[in-house]
Amino acid sequence: MSPRAAAVALALGLGLAGLTACADEAASPSTSSPATSSTGGPSAATSSTEPSTSAPPTTPKPEKPFGGRRVLAISVDGLNPTALSPDLTPHIWWLFERGLGTVNARSEFEKTVTLPNHVGMVTGRPVLAENGGHGVMWNSDRAGATVPSAPESIFTWVSQHGGTGITFSGKSKFTIFQRTWGAEVAPVVIEPDLDRLADAAVNDLTENARTFTFVHLAEPDHTGHAKGWLTPAYRRALAHADAVVGRLLDAVDADRRLRRSVVVVLTADHGGSGRRHGGATEPANYTIPFVIFGRGIAHEDLYAASPELSDPGRSRPDYSGVQPVRNCALANVSADILDLDPVPGAGCNADFAVASEGLN
Repeated sequence: MSPRAAAVALALGLGLAGLTACADEAASPSTSSPATSSTGGPSAATSSTEPSTSAPPTTPKPEKPFGGRRVLAISVDGLNPTALSPDLTPHIWWLFERGLGTVNARSEFEKTVTLPNHVGMVTGRPVLAENGGHGVMWNSDRAGATVPSAPESIFTWVSQHGGTGITFSGKSKFTIFQRTWGAEVAPVVIEPDLDRLADAAVNDLTENARTFTFVHLAEPDHTGHAKGWLTPAYRRALAHADAVVGRLLDAVDADRRLRRSVVVVLTADHGGSGRRHGGATEPANYTIPFVIFGRGIAHEDLYAASPELSDPGRSRPDYSGVQPVRNCALANVSADILDLDPVPGAGCNADFAVASEGLN
């Protein structure tokens, strides 16, 4: 199926946002966001030939764990948001046209490299220990290394409330999650081939009722280093990653339970320019996307909908004052979606409440 046809199929079938959209709108995604309206679920009609003589017995509705929600978190490694377009990345674009998002989010303040930012995503902490951070200053797969002091994470927080999580990654350094929080709490599947990674993630998503699924797509970063960011090769790699996002959305669309329960959170660890991204003071490196999409999530610009956040323009704010949304918000945003309090010790965007309509 072509990306354009896939976008049409998604718009016609995907019920996550609880929105109605015509096929013409979905077939031609535009740079302006379409108007949306929230709709309730179908009501069941009942009939009887005899009037009831007494009120029917009432049964307490069973409580749904995590509000009946699940989170599919996607990190596109090295995603420079200036490369996003309806033609090149139709599935990610589709999320922005129907979700709560911004292309002007921020990475961690201290570093714009992969491992520190991804540990920040799952712990909700900055990098430096003196900032209350997680302390992962390195960006390599150190044998036996764990996150210093093993802080709480979205994996441990979900597990403590009876749920399960998993990570799928193209880079072996992500095994630090499993070494830190244990194979039962934070299992990690490493698969460098993007298509095989997609196969594994889709299979687990549909076969196992995970509360939190984290999918890391490494190919854009690999190609950026090899050929340069925003080059034709980088754009092809980004299109490949976008196709995997489409596969994940198709898997959700094909399962009624997933359509009703899954909320997608998509972001990136850093952008990039030239063949590098390590300069933490460069806008091309610290500017990233952040979007939330799911049934009941309002379609709006994230900053316009969130007075507790501040659009940073092109600036690079530190952790003082009113904050932009950062990729480390992923931990607390996921907790909020799952009806949990913020992850203990996770100060990153802890006061950012997801704008939703009838999320539960």
